[in-house]
Amino acid sequence: MINYNQTNSRVIVRAPKLLTISGGEDMPDASRPTLIFTDTNLRVTLTGTHSALRAGQPPNTTGKNLIGSYLPDLISALPREEILRICEDILAGKRFEYGASFYRKIIPASGCAHKRTVLILGPHHNPYGDVDGIQCMEFKSGTAFRKPGNHQPEQIYACLVENASDIICMADTNGIITFINHRVRHYEGLKVEDFLGKHFSELVHPDDIESASENITKTLAGIPLNDYSFRFILPNGLALRMVANGQLIDIDGHGAIVLIIRDVTESIELNQKLVARNRALSALNQIVVALSGSLPIDDALQTVLEHILSELDLKAGTILLREYESKMKIRASVGFDGEKLYAEWRQLPVTISEQCAEMGEMIIVSDINDESVNPLIREKCKEFGIEAVIALPLRCGENLTAVLSLSVPRMAHLTLEQMEFLSLATGMLGPAIVNAQLNSDLADRVNQLAMMERLAKSINSERDVHAVLDTCMKEIAGLINYDMGVVVLLNQSGEADAFMFTKGGKSLPGNHVALDAEQLGHITGMSGAVIVPDTHSISKFHRTPDLFVAESGCGAVVPLVSKERMFGLLKVWSLSSEGFGSRETAILETAAEHLSIAAYNAMLYEAERAKSMELHALTKEAQHRIKNNLQMIAGLLTMADDGAQPAKNVVERCLRQVQAIATVHELLSLDDISAKIQLGECLTRIAQSALTAMGNCEHIEIEVNGGSGCMLTADTATAVGMIVNELVSNAVEHAFIGREKGKIEVKVIEEGKYCVVEVIDDGAGLLPDFTAPGFACSSSGLGLVSALAEYGLGGKLEIESGDKGTRAKVSF
Repeated sequence: MINYNQTNSRVIVRAPKLLTISGGEDMPDASRPTLIFTDTNLRVTLTGTHSALRAGQPPNTTGKNLIGSYLPDLISALPREEILRICEDILAGKRFEYGASFYRKIIPASGCAHKRTVLILGPHHNPYGDVDGIQCMEFKSGTAFRKPGNHQPEQIYACLVENASDIICMADTNGIITFINHRVRHYEGLKVEDFLGKHFSELVHPDDIESASENITKTLAGIPLNDYSFRFILPNGLALRMVANGQLIDIDGHGAIVLIIRDVTESIELNQKLVARNRALSALNQIVVALSGSLPIDDALQTVLEHILSELDLKAGTILLREYESKMKIRASVGFDGEKLYAEWRQLPVTISEQCAEMGEMIIVSDINDESVNPLIREKCKEFGIEAVIALPLRCGENLTAVLSLSVPRMAHLTLEQMEFLSLATGMLGPAIVNAQLNSDLADRVNQLAMMERLAKSINSERDVHAVLDTCMKEIAGLINYDMGVVVLLNQSGEADAFMFTKGGKSLPGNHVALDAEQLGHITGMSGAVIVPDTHSISKFHRTPDLFVAESGCGAVVPLVSKERMFGLLKVWSLSSEGFGSRETAILETAAEHLSIAAYNAMLYEAERAKSMELHALTKEAQHRIKNNLQMIAGLLTMADDGAQPAKNVVERCLRQVQAIATVHELLSLDDISAKIQLGECLTRIAQSALTAMGNCEHIEIEVNGGSGCMLTADTATAVGMIVNELVSNAVEHAFIGREKGKIEVKVIEEGKYCVVEVIDDGAGLLPDFTAPGFACSSSGLGLVSALAEYGLGGKLEIESGDKGTRAKVSF
């Protein structure tokens, strides 16, 4: 059985013979178009003209020869692969441009810019409304037309209708527009030239081409056109609803169709809006009744959401309720086929941005890939083919009560009825939700106050961190059925201590965790409680096996804050996918407030105790350093007191050595007992100080190289500093006598675990009678150096001298 209420036309084919199916050349194109019908396998089942098939006449001989042919073999205007793809989409019910079920392709004619072919492919339906094949058709456009101004009757007619309030146009017997008045310029982007020479199939909505072709055929047969309704597409894609009236006229022996077209878009939309509003009011009244019962708020919101999705014929959505401190929390969610869309969605996310909390009107996210969409929601939407999200504020007066979020699969367009429902829901559902929330929150608050009192009494008396955490987690376990809990406490060094608890609040051995910058950012970046729906949605830090070993279920993370300082996290995990709701979240936040105070006080107590112990250790270290330095100074005075040198020289030498010791200790830190000194920096300061202390040394240049990577303890650095101080002083005093300038170089050479310090001058060198045994003379400068090298560093002093100067080397 063939449904003849389809658009009729000729088909673009490879074989020219097919073009003869439409009849003789004297027949108007619009009244004798050709149709080709196929089955679902794209095999031709019937061909012929629209008028012949309506009259029950058999197809002509040429058409019979095409029965059984493969449709992609007959169409030459498009690539075979593209034809196959389009036919598959049609049979699958896919929508094309402007939401049409028919595919339209306008193809320019080869070698003629003014001629075009309009190819139409669409579904063929059986009497039961099921798609049982494809119908194919073709229209020719852009053929020569006569302007009305060329003949006096037409010119007069054009003048009469030029300023009419309706669109008035003429079409020839081929369906091509030959005249249209300036009324079309009333629509943005349109001008008269956009219509002249175009076939009607290029202008109307693809799904209306069938009825347009049929009505033009009737008009050409002498039947006036009365109130024919069709859709016209503007350049911006907007579809206008039009009503046309027309009849066949004769102009100088040529047939033409005169059409008067009226825009009825506004009246139709107003009527549809009125019907939609009445229907929406009825549905919303039923939803308000559901909220007025005694159900807990979560159950009431779940019922409301299911009603809304059923009314809008949508599959997934959530309701975010505004709670204490203006936080938005998901309290109801529904997934596909009426089931909850992964119970994890109920807990996602605890806090919504301020933009959501202050939203003033409906927000439509037409692209779910937008960066503003929560990554987990984006992932789940992609999994279920959701491409758009609608967020609707529900208000009570001027205050935002809740946010209704609806997921739209595959970019389905909301109808006028659906939009009207959403518009009314903004004002009607808000007050009803507020009343239901007040009743539910009152009972819940009483229970929370009792818990707060018990918790405060039990933990505020503790001063040990472990005892505080054990008490708190056991109290929480009595109120929330969690399977695993973790308390993470941060220290100032960027590390953390993790305390583990199992079901019932039983403690497990803790862990010390070194955090990288990303992990630390995940923790300190929290501004409130976060509910995580599964292990795949939480951060890397939370997935660390030592901290969270649960592989399913849902969890909650609450920051521990005291005096505006975030110092840790309280985390619990339930293997049940629906283990957490608003009640559990409120309990955790309340527990976190008390735990923050108690744990912070305990941490301060332990920190002060540790600081006291550290201060005691620092005091002992300072005493040790003072003792060593005084002993070294006493040794210097003893070695110098041999009576062989003038007292002034002895005092000056001792002062230089004491200054070297002081320079070393300027580089020491009392904040870190184990801190070491960089040798290069130390020797630079000592060498410069020694040069300055000798006086009148402007002609001597001193340079220190190396030692930046050599780190020494305080005692070792002191010994090396005194050696360099003495060697530099000796070089200044003896190496450059009678010379205008000189240079001293202090060089540090690092050799694995060993270090070599050299003091090199370019002076006159040592005296010829200088002998090594002089080293043993403790009262001399070199004797002091030798003693410090051997007993202070466990090394030895070596001296090389020549015409170009002296090199003193100490290895240790």
